[in-house]
Amino acid sequence: MSISINRGENFCCQTFGGLWVPDEISAGVEIAPKVWAGRGLPVVPGEHWEKWLGELPFRDIRTGLVLTATAPQPGPGHFVNPELKRQVDYLAFGLILQGVPNYRESFLIAGANETGEPDARQFGRARVFYPARDLRPLSVGQPELKRAVFLAEKLKSVDDKGHDWRRLRRAIDALTKGSEEPYLQDERIHQFVRSLGGTDSAGDH
Repeated sequence: MSISINRGENFCCQTFGGLWVPDEISAGVEIAPKVWAGRGLPVVPGEHWEKWLGELPFRDIRTGLVLTATAPQPGPGHFVNPELKRQVDYLAFGLILQGVPNYRESFLIAGANETGEPDARQFGRARVFYPARDLRPLSVGQPELKRAVFLAEKLKSVDDKGHDWRRLRRAIDALTKGSEEPYLQDERIHQFVRSLGGTDSAGDH
């Protein structure tokens, strides 16, 4: 994927292993200011991470969907920006709210461009969500990505309002937890029922 991570910027990527990417976005498209989606990583994470994970997961990373957010680096030595991780997390859940895509492992890769080349400094696993068994998995193209940006803004607004949106926040949290459970798990059904009950009282926001 070809995107611009300029000198003096932090970045955070989330990968969706094995998720098919249509040709129209494969080279990387800017879906919001300083936010890109495309096929494969815009940075080279390093051989030690590839050896640690194994060839198959890295093959999935190279060919699957990757979301990347960038922002100015707060100062020298600030390689990991927690706000970018939060932004990418909202975007990922903005996709999940439309339907869960069919992907395998998911990773978060963060770092900065301090010397003229992006340098990945942090690598970890992200949450994996499972599609409903009898529903078609979400196909991700430009319309779904644009809708994810819209939904991400709304999710951030709900979180920022705190106590005023407490019931809706609980419903979203339950939906998230249920979607993380594999098929035919009792906890999955329990959390989905909780999410439906999170906004059932009149007068709640």
